[in-house]
Parts: sequence; C-alpha cells; structure tokens
Amino acid sequence: MFIRAKKTGGKSHRKPHFKRAPVRAARGVHSTVSRGTVHLRKKQVQPTKTNHYPGWHDLDISFKNERASSDGQLYAPLDSASTVRFIAIILAIAAAMTLYVGHIHASQELLTSVQHLRHENMNLHLKNNRLKGTFDGITSPARVYARAKTLGLVEDAVYGPTIYIEH
Repeated sequence: MFIRAKKTGGKSHRKPHFKRAPVRAARGVHSTVSRGTVHLRKKQVQPTKTNHYPGWHDLDISFKNERASSDGQLYAPLDSASTVRFIAIILAIAAAMTLYVGHIHASQELLTSVQHLRHENMNLHLKNNRLKGTFDGITSPARVYARAKTLGLVEDAVYGPTIYIEH
C-alpha cells in the first residue's frame, strides 16, 4: 500500500513522490508493486483443517485505479491539480462568463440608448433648421421693405439724423 506524500516545490510538474506505508502482511499473502498500484496475490498454501474465509486483504485492488488509461496519461493534468485549485479555476471561469454576459447585456442597453438619443438629436436639428428658415423668412429684406411700405415709410438713399432715446 502506498500513501502519497505532500508535493514540494514550485509550479513545475513533477512526478508524485510516494512513501511506503507499513503493511501488515496477512498470513500467506505477498504484496507486489506494479505501476503505482498494489496487487495482492495468494501464496500457494496447503489446505488446513480450519475454514479460512477470504478477507479484504485478499482482494485484488487494481480495479480502484479505473481513471488511469493503459499508459496512465489520460487524466494527468487533472491528477496534478489539487481539488481547491480546480474549484477555484471553475469559479473563476464561471465569474468570467457571468461578467461577459453582463457586459453584453449592458452594451446592448447602451446601444439602444445611443440610437434613441441620435434619433432625438436628428429631430431637434430638423426642428432648428425649420424654425431658422421661418425666422429668416420673416426677417428677410424683401419682407421688411414690404412691411415698411404698408406703414407709409419712403425709401431713401440718404440716412436721416441719429435718433437718441431717453429714459
């Protein structure tokens, strides 16, 4: 049986170090090591008169390593990452996706608002041009001369004296 020792060092990917744990070998049982898994096999024992039922130590525990492929490299990146780091990465990805979706919705809202304000600005410019045209039509020289004639004023090339207004 092997117990995984704590990894030391930086972020470099190292092979895990294993430390052998003390094993109490059952009577007639030998343990062999093959690629990081523990196989237990029975020794050829002569039958005795007492009934000996198999125990847990007699089982082959190689089936516990189902995640590893035949070459043992299928889940290597996941085996090297700790659970806390894996959960932190998943949470960071979820937060980034949430921020991205929120940003998309905020951008769409902003685009709608900008399009509404552009439409309103265009309507105000058109109204300003229409009012300016009306004002220019009212204050045009042709209109001023026509109104002056209706009031009885006479057109003259010589300007009159300066008019002073007192309060």
